[in-house]
Amino acid sequence: MRSEPNLCNKAAAITETGAENIYVTHGYTDIFTRYLNDQGWNAQVLQTEFGGDEAEDEAAA
Repeated sequence: MRSEPNLCNKAAAITETGAENIYVTHGYTDIFTRYLNDQGWNAQVLQTEFGGDEAEDEAAA
């Protein structure tokens, strides 16, 4: 996976928090969770009752 600048910025922000567990709730949850786990974090997708970016993308189509 290519390391996108946006992913690197988010990963840097997570590092600064000192978080041990990361719960990804919206956007490209599977991709970002896999990236974080590959970087050594304990990350997982947390499903919520709220729509995410994917729902907005489908509505725009």
